[in-house]
Amino acid sequence: MAGGLGTRMSHFTKEIPKALIPVSGQPFIRRQLQNLSSQGIAHVIISTGYLGDQIETEVSENCPKGMTVTCVSDGPVLLGTGGSLRRILDLDLLDDVFLYTYGDSYLTVDHMKVAETYDAAVADALMTVCENSGGHEVGNAIVKDGMVTLYQKKTNDADMKWIDYGLSVISSKALNTYIPPDETSDIALMFEELSNENRLQAFVSSERYFEIGSMTGLQELESHLASPDYPLST
Repeated sequence: MAGGLGTRMSHFTKEIPKALIPVSGQPFIRRQLQNLSSQGIAHVIISTGYLGDQIETEVSENCPKGMTVTCVSDGPVLLGTGGSLRRILDLDLLDDVFLYTYGDSYLTVDHMKVAETYDAAVADALMTVCENSGGHEVGNAIVKDGMVTLYQKKTNDADMKWIDYGLSVISSKALNTYIPPDETSDIALMFEELSNENRLQAFVSSERYFEIGSMTGLQELESHLASPDYPLST
């Protein structure tokens, strides 16, 4: 998902989309695709919107070897995370089950392990979560017995000790059921409904996540990439 306006980083995004914010000398989307490629992911669809032509140019010139990337634009009206995914589904570009992540997230969890954990017999989607250690951020999920029993994007519920990590497994069946076509919508509403129906599986990650949605997040990612433990191959 890389179609948003990036308003919190407006000093960058007046001229470029958030996905192209420079991170230690490289556009973020380039680093993100390198990370996905290093984990064995070979096919990526990028949902674009605001200044999406710049993302298409970057990806066409700097796509990792062995990876195919397709960019799909929302068009003149931004459709939100749910509406954008539904548009991609209706273009017959999605598999029956697919991984879903955000265009401003850099995740160190094993993506393929997350994908392999999903059990279609018990859930219509899987959400990776991490514990809200120290309560520094607002929790948005309750996890019990391997399931997300309640997910709400905006809440102050003290029982929500888990946070959406930014990586999910989604079935096209769920997307077709819960997200209407040709409408602006938020994928969080689908996750909330699935949690209410006990059809949202949980994958608990001990890894932290990085994001470039704020200056603090950008600085933390750059520190991570500069650390001696970061793989030199990427």
